[in-house]
Amino acid sequence: MSPPRRARPGQRRLRPDNPPSYLDNRWQYELERYVAGEFSPRSWFEWLTSFRRAAEEAAADLPHACAELRSLLDSVDPIAMYGAMDVYDAMRRSHMPGPANFGSDAMVELMAGFVVSSDEISMLPRIDERFDPWLVQECDALLQRIANLRYLASTAKYVESDPKGGAGLRRMIELEHNFDRMAGFDPHVRRVAVEVLGRVDDRAKVELGFKLTESLRFAHLYNQVRIRHARRTDAYLAEAYPSPAADEPPAVQESWMVGHFVLWALNANAPLEGGVVDEALAENLGLDPDAFQSVIASLSTRVGTVEPDQIHTDNPVRVRPIVKLSSGEWMWPRPVDFVHVALEWAHGAVTPHPRLVSALDKARQRTAEDLTEELLREVFGERVYRSVTYPVEQSDAEVDVLVRLPGALLVVECKGGRISREGRRGAPHRVDRHIKDIVERANDQNGRTIRAIRDGAPFVDARGRSLDLDANSVILPITVTLDRVDPFGAYLGFADAESGVERSWIISLADLIMLAELLPSPSDFVAYVAKRRQMLRDEVLVYVEADALGAWFEDRLSSIAAVSDPHNDRVTRLLRETSEWMNDYYAIEALRRSDAPQDEVDDYLRDHPMGGQKPATRLPSAVIRSLDGLLQQEDPTWLAATCAALEVRPSAWKPVRRLLDAVDGGPPTGRRKSRQMRRAASGYEVDGRVTLTIDVASTGELSLQVAPTRQGLNVR
Repeated sequence: MSPPRRARPGQRRLRPDNPPSYLDNRWQYELERYVAGEFSPRSWFEWLTSFRRAAEEAAADLPHACAELRSLLDSVDPIAMYGAMDVYDAMRRSHMPGPANFGSDAMVELMAGFVVSSDEISMLPRIDERFDPWLVQECDALLQRIANLRYLASTAKYVESDPKGGAGLRRMIELEHNFDRMAGFDPHVRRVAVEVLGRVDDRAKVELGFKLTESLRFAHLYNQVRIRHARRTDAYLAEAYPSPAADEPPAVQESWMVGHFVLWALNANAPLEGGVVDEALAENLGLDPDAFQSVIASLSTRVGTVEPDQIHTDNPVRVRPIVKLSSGEWMWPRPVDFVHVALEWAHGAVTPHPRLVSALDKARQRTAEDLTEELLREVFGERVYRSVTYPVEQSDAEVDVLVRLPGALLVVECKGGRISREGRRGAPHRVDRHIKDIVERANDQNGRTIRAIRDGAPFVDARGRSLDLDANSVILPITVTLDRVDPFGAYLGFADAESGVERSWIISLADLIMLAELLPSPSDFVAYVAKRRQMLRDEVLVYVEADALGAWFEDRLSSIAAVSDPHNDRVTRLLRETSEWMNDYYAIEALRRSDAPQDEVDDYLRDHPMGGQKPATRLPSAVIRSLDGLLQQEDPTWLAATCAALEVRPSAWKPVRRLLDAVDGGPPTGRRKSRQMRRAASGYEVDGRVTLTIDVASTGELSLQVAPTRQGLNVR
């Protein structure tokens, strides 16, 4: 393989500016530095040789590290150690940025797999036995070592393959399977899960003895129990292990912090529950004892029922997170995360009942369509049409959702199909099948619709009304998936390499909820969709939609990095910086939803001030009103004006805001302000993209018109 081409001056690369990460990316950073021309102590071939050797050593060392973890757990109370590690990890995650902890929760889950694959009989005598507190740190170090060995060994399979040939997709699928446990921001994922499961609750009650949504209610209730336990631990340690004075030496401060982490983990860990607690939980949920035990059983993985090798490929604790003993006692350290696997759990719960499986599949598809329509209607109102049909050769074809706008059409295909666990693991035949069922089928359907629009075919909505669609409109095809499939969105939205046919932008339903929440203006929403469409044409890799949206809010995606591809002479453009604004905002929202004390919220805001501001485009309100006015008037320039205005960097609007503030309430006084107003009345150009025409009547009424400059006219 040839060496990677060096970056040209001015090309930007991702820098490891974050704190040390749970996953060690030093090999990746070293490669990026070599490509960028900043660091070359070895030739490309020497680097590759060293990397191969390190990966081989990692693969050889991994079984030994796992054996060490197994040995450690065989010497202590594994239930208590698992609970302590969960709390220890939660403490670390609350004190460090999210990206720095990527993968740590997955490793705690792996540890649970070690517990449930242990021999219960030999374990029971060690239950409730005390152990050396510092073994918590030893256990954490072992888990991190295992994580990095897995990461390095798996990465080696793809570093010499061309990402455009499918290696990037396979690597991302494997990376998600091994280390990623989030399906989106909690409230968005919950809304989808409640909608799907609620549609089959009555049938589930008959077949299973409980409603599927009871699992979500139970997780929420028990999470409140865990929160109260944590707060009692806080109060206890504040008295029993007080923090040192602020003027104590750093070494004393650090020693106290390490001790505090360990003691907090050992005192706030999840206990074994059962008996009276079960009765109280069932009563609070309004369930009879038998129904509650059925819920527990469906969510549980019993100790001793899992083969040791299974936990590395298909750990059942992922979807059945309660660890249960044969005595009926159980523990659930992290119920707050259950919502992210609720749909996959539900599939397993109904699998023995074919009619329930069919009902759940139908509920998934109906939810994908209904919720997509509801969300788009929240933004676009009566411009949204459902189940639009048009004639094809043998019968009528259907568009799930269509949004008609002046100069633009959103053509939306909804896919409620489930990504199988084999597909999540990266099994080639399953991945290919999902690509065909979800990506290719949606592309074919949207492509057929686009051709029909261009050909002037008649379109009729679900009410039988004919729709007058402009064949010359900018058409933005979208595929909405019920399941999160970031690897598909990252690698399968580009134009087909052989035919050049454009593909749809792929977005999960949870992310669509996020867009509707943060982009309530039709102008904002369409401008972002158009931007993402442009990024697909420019082949920009986006791994997480929330990061793309956050970067668009912050700097209109000027942070896209350009890195030379080591496999050819092409430059790969990608977005890999995490949006702290988005993460901080939703972290604050999560604290508020959990009824956290105000001082806890204030402490977080002190360290993350942007979290107190809802992410937004930061366009002046007068500009937004002007754009929305163009939309209401069906002005053909609306789309170009909207996209141009939202290409302007937020900082470039500051002079406009000052000018608008100055004229608020009537014509400004003073020579300088009057000169600015004369300039604004004849056309005030912003960032070379839009021209604002501002007029203030003697009554103080402000009139503002937005028009794209020649540079801003390009909407593809």
